[in-house]
Amino acid sequence: MRRLTLYLIRTFARDALGLIIVIGGLLWIVQCLRIFDVVTVKGQGVTTLAGLAALGLPPMLLAFFYAAMAIGLGRGLRTMASRQELQIIHAAGETRSLFTATLGFAAIGAVIAIGVAMFIAPLSERNLNTWSANVAADLVGRTLKPHQFTQVSPGVVVLIGGRLNDGQITDFFADDRRDSEERRIYVAQSAVIAADDQSYVLRLSEGRLQYSSNGITLSEVEFGQYDIAFDRLAGAAEAVDPITEMLAPELIATAAGGDLALRAQAEIVERLAQGLKVFALCLLVLAVAGFPTGKRSRWRLPLEVGVLLVALVETAAGLLIPLPPFIGPLLFPAVMFAAALALYGWRMRRRRMPQLALVPA
Repeated sequence: MRRLTLYLIRTFARDALGLIIVIGGLLWIVQCLRIFDVVTVKGQGVTTLAGLAALGLPPMLLAFFYAAMAIGLGRGLRTMASRQELQIIHAAGETRSLFTATLGFAAIGAVIAIGVAMFIAPLSERNLNTWSANVAADLVGRTLKPHQFTQVSPGVVVLIGGRLNDGQITDFFADDRRDSEERRIYVAQSAVIAADDQSYVLRLSEGRLQYSSNGITLSEVEFGQYDIAFDRLAGAAEAVDPITEMLAPELIATAAGGDLALRAQAEIVERLAQGLKVFALCLLVLAVAGFPTGKRSRWRLPLEVGVLLVALVETAAGLLIPLPPFIGPLLFPAVMFAAALALYGWRMRRRRMPQLALVPA
């Protein structure tokens, strides 16, 4: 690889890395503020708060990664243009090195994005759910007092009859009203804290489950044994999607067959699309900012704002427009690829157009 290409890649990577570090720090602070009830309500320490916020960071940072890479590339091109380096590259006919450097920079970012999506993000999601379940188990274990109604989380009230020497809970009662459309009541003769293959659970014995929908329909199910995940009892009411916790080998094995095959295949496409988005947006930025011009305009949209607007449109379109699971993640990269190639071809064609010389009379 030529020295010029390596120099360009280092320039782009330095600007992108600085921006990613800043975004990561801001997201970590926001995550700490969002889960600060871990300290104020659940009685955990600052170390637990910092650890949980760090584990929740990779999926959040991945949503901004492709925009940060594109902005880093744009800043590098703008800096080079201000120092006349970009003009010299074009005048010397080294546009091939510029294009190669952009492809190399985008390839590095795509590999990082796919690696985070395939391995780091699901692993952090798994560890986050496990740690949250441990926090919930500690909270329930410390706060439950015999013959006293205890609110373990907003909308969940628990009452126990007593505790035996072996840790067994007698006369367990729980009222879950977090879901506005459904109310759940758990009644059991005894309960004990146990561990399953994934996390800690509250194992109820000899009881019944009552649930009502919209306050009208009432159903009751009797059970001999029933396990309640602590993160469901003392945390969010939503169930954890097992697909989001699967690393690449597990996801590929699930996609090969089974009940979750289609869901796993769609997840693979969505994770691979993270790398394609880096490629597409970087090529579009090169087509926009990689060609110096002597024209001056009174008002020009900053490149960073333009990239953020493109990312915002992509996110809004993914949320508001219902698209098939195998087409939706690939639509944005395809549109960006087409726009980048069209703009790049138009720019190159303008450069090759002959200029008419004025002949004095």
